[in-house]
Amino acid sequence: MTEFTGPLAAGFTTVATGFNARIALQNAEGGVNGRQIKVVTGDTQSSTTGALTAAQTLNGKNIFATGAVSVFTFAAEPYLLQQNIPVVGTALDGPEWSPPNNNMFPTGGSPSSAFPAPATVGVFFKQQGATNVGVIGVNVPSAVAAAKNVQVSAERAGLKSTYLNATIPVTQAGNFGSIVQAMMQQHVDGVFIEMEPTANFAFMEAAQQAGMKAVYLQSITPPVQVFQNAQARATAQNTWATDPWTPTSLNTPGNKAFLAALATYAHQTTPPDLNEIDGWAAASAIVKGLQAAGQNPTRASFQTGLRAVNNFTADGLAITPNSFTASFGKSAEGPGPAPDACYWYGQYKGTQYVWQSKPICGGILPNSNAG
Repeated sequence: MTEFTGPLAAGFTTVATGFNARIALQNAEGGVNGRQIKVVTGDTQSSTTGALTAAQTLNGKNIFATGAVSVFTFAAEPYLLQQNIPVVGTALDGPEWSPPNNNMFPTGGSPSSAFPAPATVGVFFKQQGATNVGVIGVNVPSAVAAAKNVQVSAERAGLKSTYLNATIPVTQAGNFGSIVQAMMQQHVDGVFIEMEPTANFAFMEAAQQAGMKAVYLQSITPPVQVFQNAQARATAQNTWATDPWTPTSLNTPGNKAFLAALATYAHQTTPPDLNEIDGWAAASAIVKGLQAAGQNPTRASFQTGLRAVNNFTADGLAITPNSFTASFGKSAEGPGPAPDACYWYGQYKGTQYVWQSKPICGGILPNSNAG
C-alpha cells in the first residue's frame, strides 16, 4: 500500500519494485513453509480517504498482512487495527506506528508518541560548520515532530535554531521565496528540509538563486528519477541527504544481494533509491513474520512471532539491528531504531552521493520530547 497515483506519487514510484523483488526472491527459494507468497496492491491515491479505501479494498481481497510505505497510513490504521491486519513498513507519517497499536511493525524502529529527538542531526550540522539551523517541513504529524526535533538536536549540539516552519501543505511544490528571505534575515546557515522531493528541490533552487549560503540537508535521499533532470543535478551539487539504511554504493554483502535481486527480478541495473529499500525491508519483515508464525500461520501467530524478533536487518541493509519489541515506540522520528538512532550522511557530487566514512549515531537525547 503506497502512493501509486496522486500528487505525491512521484516520490513513491519504486516502493513496489523493491517489495516485489524481495517476495520474488523468497518465492524462488521455495516460499515460506512450502507456500508461495502472493502480492496485491493498494493505491492510497495520495489522500487520507484513498488510504482508507485502499485498506478496505485489500481486506476484501483476503490479504494476510500489509506492507505500507505511505504518508497516509495513519488514515487507514484504525480500520487495519479493527480488522487485526498486521502492518509492516516505514514509519513515515505519524504515531500510529507506536504502542498501543500492536499490529504495527516499523522496519526501522518506531518513534515514541512523545517524539524524542536524536543526537545525530545536530552533530552533523556542527561537523559541517553550521551555526544557525533553519527547518522547513511538510504539515504531517511525523514531519512536524521531526522538524521540532531538529531544533532540539541542533541546540543540544551547541548551535542556534531560530527558524522553524512545519506548515507546508503536502501539495505545495514551489513559491518558497518568502521562506528563503525569512531564513536569510535570521542568518540561517544550515537547513534541514523535510518535504517531498519536488518541493525540496524547488526550495533549494530558490535559496541558491537568492544567494543563501548554507549546508542543505534533505531528510531523505531523493529517488533516482529526480536526477534525470539536469537542473536537479545542478541544484543538488554539494547538498546533503540522509539514509537510515546502509547506502547501496558501499557494496556490503547485504547490498550485493539486494542489487542482485533487483537485477534478476526487476531487471534493474540502475542504482536503487530509498523507496526500493523501504519496499524491500517491508517485504523482508513479512517473510520474517511468516517464518516465525509456524507451519499454519494466523495473523495472531504472525504478530506474536514477529514481535519477538530482536535482530531484524532487512537482509543486511540496516545500519544496526532492529528489535520489534525494544525499539517499538522508543525511537526518534527519522533515523534508525533505538537505542542507536543512526543516519548515514551523503553529499551530492557530480552525479552521485558520496557518503561519509561512517554513520553518525548518538542515540536519543534525554528530556527532548517534541510531543
